[in-house]
Amino acid sequence: METATMASTFKLLSYKDLKAVKGIPFSRRHLLSLEFQGQFPKRISVGVRLVAWVESEIDAYIAARMANRDKSDEFVTDQRSKGKVRAKRIGVATPSRKK
Repeated sequence: METATMASTFKLLSYKDLKAVKGIPFSRRHLLSLEFQGQFPKRISVGVRLVAWVESEIDAYIAARMANRDKSDEFVTDQRSKGKVRAKRIGVATPSRKK
C-alpha cells in the first residue's frame, strides 16, 4: 500500500516533456551520455520501449545548473567589443597570440 501511495506522488516526464515543458534541448543520445557520466538524472523504464524521468529530479538538475551559473557570473567587458560582454572570465588565462 505504501509503495503505491509513494509512487503516485511523483510525476514522470517523457522525452517530449523534457523539451516542451522543461526546455531541455538535448538529443536522446546526448541525454544517455550525460546519464552515463552522472551529469543528468537517470531515466526510469516505464515499458518495453518507453522511458521517463522524475520531474522533481529534473527540477533539481535545473536548479543546480542555475546555481552554477550564478556562481560563475563574473564576466568582464572587453574594450574592443564596444561595451558588449564577451565570453572572457575574470582570472582565466587566455592563450597568447603570436605576432
